[in-house]
Amino acid sequence: MARDPNTTASSMPSSSELVINMVLVGRIGNGKSSSGNSILGKKVFKTKRQVMPVTFKCEMYSAALQDGPTINVVDSPGSKIKNERMVEF
Repeated sequence: MARDPNTTASSMPSSSELVINMVLVGRIGNGKSSSGNSILGKKVFKTKRQVMPVTFKCEMYSAALQDGPTINVVDSPGSKIKNERMVEF
C-alpha cells in the first residue's frame, strides 16, 4: 500500500495503536483454530485431532504484542467444499 505523501510521521498511528484483523477461512480439518492459537501465542480456540468439525460458530480473540499492534483473529467454521475452487478475495 502506498503511503500518503501528505501524512507526516507524527500523524501516523504508533505501532501500539495499530490493529491487525485476520479472518481464518478454509475447509474442515485444515487447522484454522490451531493456526489462530499460533498467531496469538496462546491456546484460546478449541482444537482436537479429528476429522469432524470442532468450530461451529465464528469466534474472535485478541492479543496485544509488546510494543506492537493488537491482533484480532476470527476463527470460522470449516467449509464443506469438495473438488471446487474456493473463492479468492
